[in-house]
Amino acid sequence: KINSVNIIFSSKRFKSKASFNELVFDGYLKIWDLSDNDFQKAPSFKQNDKVILKEVLEKQHFTEPPPRYSEASLIKTLESYGIGRPSTYATIIDTILERQYVVLNDKKFYPTQIGIIVSKALDDYFKDIINVDFTAKLEEDLDNVAKNKVDKTQLLKNFYEKFRIMLDKAYEQMDSIKPKDEPTDMVCELCGAPMVIRQGRFGKFLACSNYPKCKNTKSLNEEIVDIVCNKCGAKMVVKYSKKGGKFLACSNYPDCKNTMPYPTGLKCPACGGDLVEKTSKRGKFYGCSNYPNCKFTIKGNIINKKCPKCGYELFRILKDSLKCANPDCDYKEPIEKEILEKL
Repeated sequence: KINSVNIIFSSKRFKSKASFNELVFDGYLKIWDLSDNDFQKAPSFKQNDKVILKEVLEKQHFTEPPPRYSEASLIKTLESYGIGRPSTYATIIDTILERQYVVLNDKKFYPTQIGIIVSKALDDYFKDIINVDFTAKLEEDLDNVAKNKVDKTQLLKNFYEKFRIMLDKAYEQMDSIKPKDEPTDMVCELCGAPMVIRQGRFGKFLACSNYPKCKNTKSLNEEIVDIVCNKCGAKMVVKYSKKGGKFLACSNYPDCKNTMPYPTGLKCPACGGDLVEKTSKRGKFYGCSNYPNCKFTIKGNIINKKCPKCGYELFRILKDSLKCANPDCDYKEPIEKEILEKL
């Protein structure tokens, strides 16, 4: 049992608070290793007692944004608001990924440009129904329909009368959620039409204004690498798939349409082949370039290094240590400064 005591000190200029935790009954803490600073008895003050201010220490603190949602924390938040059911949580996550409202990187959700635009449009025109209170209430109403406590036809009628008004207003006033094209002085080398800057899921890119007749696209800032095309000898450039994964494409496109996996410099511990970066709707991962003969895959930050305990040649990079990537090995070691600087 612990008594929490807060004492408020007031003056004309400011207020300050001191907090104390007094241990009343130790219980299991009798065998728990705690320092003497974990509990402190509050001083014996009475209301309106006067104290002398001896010193003021000024400290600066910066507010940090809340952490980004992971799948687990998003589901926990949905549960706390009474939104959805265990059977629908997977569908909710799959939907926001498939509609490209978010991307999943390192197990964290990041909003895409289209996701931000759609969210703002919904807030502007449908805020009365696109909110956690309405959704939670609707879940409750649907449960009552299942229990024959609420008439389903009347429930739909009450909803649609309000929704129709919002929908008509949105049709009249909402601008297209698709960002407008930005003109450029560049000309498409395939059809001669002007190239424009468009907003895609992963940022801005160059596209032919004659789309869909001409589907020529280019990166605004193509990253050229020191790897030559094994078909025509031209330099390779870094491209991104629809799911955000990197790959190499020939700079001599469209005359040469050769593509290659993006090199990572990492070796597969199973067969010695090259590990290439891949993506799925669950995020980034590494797979062996010898697939399907070798089906090795791994997620997270990794580094090639031989484990002194089991001989496995791959480590996972954690926040403060390196851990052998062999699931049957528990070897860990401190992370080297050179590796931290590269992250």
